[in-house]
Parts: sequence; C-alpha cells; structure tokens
Amino acid sequence: EYDDVMNIQRNLIYRQRREVLEGHDLHPYYQRIIPATMETILADFISGSDSTSEWDLEALSTRIMDLFGPLPSLESFLRKREPESGLLLQDLLIQDALERLEARAMELGSMETLGVAERVILLQAVDSHWMDHIDLMDDLRDSIGMRGYAQHDPVVEYKREGFEMFEAMNEAIQMDAVRMIMRARLTGEEKQTSRHEPKRF
Repeated sequence: EYDDVMNIQRNLIYRQRREVLEGHDLHPYYQRIIPATMETILADFISGSDSTSEWDLEALSTRIMDLFGPLPSLESFLRKREPESGLLLQDLLIQDALERLEARAMELGSMETLGVAERVILLQAVDSHWMDHIDLMDDLRDSIGMRGYAQHDPVVEYKREGFEMFEAMNEAIQMDAVRMIMRARLTGEEKQTSRHEPKRF
C-alpha cells in the first residue's frame, strides 16, 4: 500500500512532464496559476483582515516582488498608503500579473519564445521538486512505522501526510514557475531543453 501511494503520485507527475515534453501549449496553465499564486500569497493577509490598514506592508511587498517583480498596482498602493479592501487590491494585482505575463512575449521576442520559456521553466521546476519529494517520502516511510506504537495506523498516516506533502510540492512548483517566467532569459542551449527525452526517476 505504501508503493501504491508513490505510484499514484508518480503517474500524476509523469503525465504533467509528458504534456511539457510533447509541446502542449502551457500558456493557459500559467494564466491559471498566476491568480492562484497571488491568492495564496494574499490569503495570509486577508484572513487576518480585509482592510489593508492592518497588514504588514513590508512583508506583502517582499513576497509579491519576489514572485512577480514590480507591479503597478502595488507600487501605487505603497505610495499612497491609504487603507483599502484587500480583495480589491488582490484583483488589481492579479490583473497586473497577467498583463506582465503577456508582456513577457514582447520582451523575449515572440509568443513562440515565451512558449519555449514556459516549457523549460515548468520542466525544471517539476524535476527539481519531484526529486526532493521522493527523498521526503522515503524519509516519511522510514519514520511512519514508529507511529504504530502510538495507536496510529501507519498506512493511513502515510497516505494522509503523503497527500499533504504532494499538495505542498505542487504549490511550490507553481510558485517557482511563476517566479521564473517573470524573469526568464533564454539561452540557445535552454531552447533545446524542452525537446529532451524525459529523465528517469
């Protein structure tokens, strides 16, 4: 049953890698994960209060700049420092980030080049986090048996925690993909990466 958990996760990751390697259009994927990533960042702030007057603006600015770079709505908000609805600010930031994604095509030279960048970046993010995840799941399996002594079913605990770790990995993949696509500069070698055969794990 332990192996079943990893097999399910491996199949999901391999399916995602195949879509990248087969040249599927990933632009809609980025258009989905950018709003989701912004919502994840702002959730910590909005859950405390919808009024930005109670937010840690320095922490907010640092987290958004790290992932998305400078966004007009954020810069305007930080200049004015006037309280407003957190949900309204979130909508403005999402719009800015999506516009920034589209502007990347011009900066990189074409939509085709942006598409190459989207594939290269997602493949790198998936591979990196998946390898780390395999190690973490091995560590979990080694330690989970000890919990039988505490009246916990090891298999149930492994499935539950493994699912949570897999979800956390996917969120990390998305955040890395967003961060990198906003800063991408492709070399000739990187343009070939998206055509390589998949690695075997």
